[in-house]
Amino acid sequence: MGVILALITGTWFAMFLSKGLATRAGPKLPGWAKWLHPRLHRALYCGVPFMVTTGALAGFAAPYVIYAFGVVPVCPGLGGKGLHELMQDFHELAFDLLIATILLHAAYNLWRHYWLKDYALRIMVQKWLHKYL
Repeated sequence: MGVILALITGTWFAMFLSKGLATRAGPKLPGWAKWLHPRLHRALYCGVPFMVTTGALAGFAAPYVIYAFGVVPVCPGLGGKGLHELMQDFHELAFDLLIATILLHAAYNLWRHYWLKDYALRIMVQKWLHKYL
C-alpha cells in the first residue's frame, strides 16, 4: 500500500509543482482567512508527501526485509531496531500533524460554505452533488 500511496502522492505533488494551488481565496473572505487560505493548502500539498516520505524512511530503517505486493523486496532490512522505532515515532508524528491539518482544512471550508455562504464546497464536488449542499 505504501508504494501505491507514494506513486499517487508523487503524481499529485508534481501537479502542484507544475500548476500551483488548485483553488484561490474567495472574495467574501476576511483578511485573516485570505492569509490562511494559501498557507493551509500548501501545508496539505507538502504535508502528504512529507508523511509518505517519513513512512518510507521508517521502512528503510526496518531490521527486516519489506516486500512490495508481497513479492518485490523494497527495503533490504539492514536497519537496527532502535533506528526503526525512532523513524516509526517520527512517521506517527507526521501523520498526526497531517490529520490535524486536514481537520483544520475541513473546518475552514465548512465555515466558508455555511457561515460565509460562498458555497466553497460546491467548488470541490461534482455538479450532481450540488443539490445536497
